[in-house]
Amino acid sequence: MRQMALLALKRTLMKLHLPGKVHTFRHTFISHALLSAPEPVVRSWVGHVDTETIRLYTHVAEAVSRGFINKL
Repeated sequence: MRQMALLALKRTLMKLHLPGKVHTFRHTFISHALLSAPEPVVRSWVGHVDTETIRLYTHVAEAVSRGFINKL
C-alpha cells in the first residue's frame, strides 16, 4: 500500500508540473508535524527516521518560535 501511495504521489507531481520530489513533501510534512505532535509520534508516522536525523527537521519549529518571541 505504501508503494502505491508513493507512485500515485509521483504521478500527481509530474502531472501538475510541481517542482521537487517526494522527499520534498516528506520533509515538509515532518517539519510541520513536529509543530503539533511529539517527536516520537512523528517518527512512528514516517518510519525509519532516527533521533539525530529528525532534529534536522526542527528548523521550522525554531523559526515559528522566533516569530512568536519577536511579537512579544
